[in-house]
Amino acid sequence: MSGLLIAGTLVSGNAVAGSVTNPIAVQATVVPGCVLGIPGNSASTNYGTIDFGNVTSLSTNVDVTTSNGAGNIILTCTPGIPASIALDAGLNSSSTTARLLKSGTNTLSYQLFQNPARTVAWGTGSNAYNFVTLPVSSQTTIYARLNSQTSYPAAGTYTDTVTATISW
Repeated sequence: MSGLLIAGTLVSGNAVAGSVTNPIAVQATVVPGCVLGIPGNSASTNYGTIDFGNVTSLSTNVDVTTSNGAGNIILTCTPGIPASIALDAGLNSSSTTARLLKSGTNTLSYQLFQNPARTVAWGTGSNAYNFVTLPVSSQTTIYARLNSQTSYPAAGTYTDTVTATISW
């Protein structure tokens, strides 16, 4: 009988329904930043090659301009932030105003510029390209000049590698 009494006591307890509420904070913080290329398009991060083409004489300057996949820098950034693109001196020089293409021990002088008139050198520090970012991807053109020289250049393929540094 005591077993039945205990079971009856357990069943006869009062059930109380209730609820408790508490807020959950949700947030996102957008920090300033840039992505090289167009998001989702890995091909847009390849700067390509600035190619002066076949040269037989350098009696005059040879000017070229970059294009998409051939030296253009494509950036997608947080809108409205100040940013800069610096181009170093390359592998064959210590000066951004006297870059060198090299083939063996032979060199050819070239320069990179920020403007079509080729009057604003592109380098590092105060010679970096400074701009305010837009809400869309933007392409930055590099204007290049292979400098004239009085002597006939030795035959060969002349190369250099310049590193671009994007800062914001």
